[in-house]
Amino acid sequence: EKVNIVCHSFGGRVALLFASEFPDKLEKLVLVDSAGIKPKFNLIKAVKILRYKILKKLKSMGLTKKDLSNFGSSDYKAMPEQLKPVFSRIVNKDLTRESKKIKVPTLIIWGRDDKDTPIYMAKKLHKNIEDSAIIMLEGGHFAYLNNADKFAIIVKEFLK
Repeated sequence: EKVNIVCHSFGGRVALLFASEFPDKLEKLVLVDSAGIKPKFNLIKAVKILRYKILKKLKSMGLTKKDLSNFGSSDYKAMPEQLKPVFSRIVNKDLTRESKKIKVPTLIIWGRDDKDTPIYMAKKLHKNIEDSAIIMLEGGHFAYLNNADKFAIIVKEFLK
């Protein structure tokens, strides 16, 4: 039996892998502000990552978790400490090649102002996935929550 998958952020990364490995199990795919495309080099982001690594080292010398709480994506900040190292390793793997294997109808929904997974990632997924459409919502990485009614209508219509 085939399934539909609707996923957000890191879940999109998992869904991209699933869709590329098991296309016969999937009917339709909805990617919402999905991870999976390698981020472009960004000096500001690189400095933030380096600063975070330095602060993490300083934490081992006495800084508190509160001192580190302003660093990382919203997903990263929300997850349990034990998952953070795994998340960091996995999230940086580029799934561009896998995304090109996806042949099922795919809807890509993105927050126009998403800082965690910027809009160029949505455009690249749209280009890579042959049977895809893209819709932009007002807002950031959680635009689907801020536009919940509109999001529900769009997804319901696509999955008909």
